[in-house]
Amino acid sequence: DYENELISAKFTITGFALDYPNGEVIGTSGSSLSGQQKARLAKEKFGSRIIIRDIKAMGPDGPHNDLPPIFIKLN
Repeated sequence: DYENELISAKFTITGFALDYPNGEVIGTSGSSLSGQQKARLAKEKFGSRIIIRDIKAMGPDGPHNDLPPIFIKLN
């Protein structure tokens, strides 16, 4: 029983999507921004809100895990 115990495990991001203010969504595989995502981000203004969603991670047990979205305000 691992209740209330700290467990150390390594997870690898295997894909995610960026959701832009205009509703455009650009996905990628792996843990890095794609060239298309970077180019689109460069067009955003300060104060824009971007959502990183559809985040997939693989843990030590193998199956993919869906992680909650991350909300970012560009400063």
